[in-house]
Parts: sequence; C-alpha cells; structure tokens
Amino acid sequence: MVKGIIAAALFAFAGAAAGQVEYYQGTQIIREDGFANFNTLKYPDSILNYQEGGLIVSMDHIEFEFVQMDGTASYYPNAGDTEMTIITRADGENFQALEFQVWNGWATDPNYVWAEAYLGGELQASFDIDHPSQSQNFPVLGFKGRFDQIRIASYYEPSVRDAHDPAGYQAIAMDNMRFGTIAGDACYADFDEDGELSLFDFLAYVNSFNAGSDDADCDGDGDLTLFDFLCFVNAFNAGC
Repeated sequence: MVKGIIAAALFAFAGAAAGQVEYYQGTQIIREDGFANFNTLKYPDSILNYQEGGLIVSMDHIEFEFVQMDGTASYYPNAGDTEMTIITRADGENFQALEFQVWNGWATDPNYVWAEAYLGGELQASFDIDHPSQSQNFPVLGFKGRFDQIRIASYYEPSVRDAHDPAGYQAIAMDNMRFGTIAGDACYADFDEDGELSLFDFLAYVNSFNAGSDDADCDGDGDLTLFDFLCFVNAFNAGC
C-alpha cells in the first residue's frame, strides 16, 4: 500500500515556487542539520564571520563577557549600535527553518526585534517582533520558509525599533542556534535539500524511512508508519 501511495504521488510531482518566509515563537524543528551553542566564545574574541555547527554568525565586533542562564557563553557583541547581525549557512545553501534564543543588552522584556530574511540578495520579508525574554526564560524565536540569510537587530523600546534606526541598535545576545526542517512544513518535502522538488526527494525519503531514521518521522509522533508517508506526500504536493 505504501508503494502505491508513493507511485501515485510521483505523478503529482511538479516544481514548486519559493514559500513565504514567516517567523514563529517556540521550537518547531524536528530534523536538525546544524547547531551552535557558542560555548567556546570568550572576551575579546572576534565574532566577525564566526563559524560553528554549519552556521556563520557575523557582526564586526568582539565577544563581550556575558553568560547564558545555564552558565555557558552566548553570542553577545560588546556593542550593537552599528549594524545588524547576519546569519547564514556555512555551505551557502538555503535555510528551511532557523531557531535560536534571543534577548538584548538592556534586558528589556519583551525584546523588540527587527529581522529581515533574504534569498539570493533579495529581501523576502521584514519583521517587527515583540519577543518574550527574561520573564519566560529566553524562549526560542524561529524563521521558516526559503531564505539564505537572516539579518537581525535588537532594540530597547518599540518606537525606536519601528523606525529601524541603526543608532538605536542594542547589543543582541543569541544562544542555542540551530537549523533544519519542520514536520509537515512544505519545505520538509525538499528532502535532499537541493532547493527543488523532484523524484530524488522521494527516493531520499524512502531511504531514510527504510533506515529507520528519525528524519522520516514526518508527523512527529515518534513512530515510523504509513501516516509518515501520507504526511510527506502532502508536504510534497503543497510545494516549497
């Protein structure tokens, strides 16, 4: 029956347009492809083009003496009033989802964030976000869709943030950053991560399923079943 579902789905395959970039709060990634915890950073290390766990996180400053609540280092520049922090993949490929904890140097709650998502140098979306911070133990901020770069800045009050004034940037702090794919999300269907939907995505998914990989748990219930194939087919048909 599973073979029949796959065969039927193959006839429905077609190229898909890039999906809209969205932000979300809380974690949604089920397949992690890269992770950075910034634990080796220390004052006064340069954080320009800092690379870890398949990510490049860059601001032209040095690391400040600051720790996360778990007692380890975070990505925390000693100043933030000159530029946005830029986040890309080290391999130059597109993101499907990117998540991290974030707060600012003034420890305001919420944290007033301005973020931009780019693809191939073109702006895809811009976000003014009131993100919970200290009072909720630095919850996760995420972005999903198709993009190859996130630029992000933090502000101490919303009126300054809404003006997008570089003079108002605060030192942004980020920790536990990861990228990957989201169960049931349209871009989950790009299983070989080549930026296109094709027969090879089905082959890659079947191989992952047969190997018993958690990556194939499309519906996120902890088991590999027929419903995971249905979930994958739906994601593929929805397009990226």
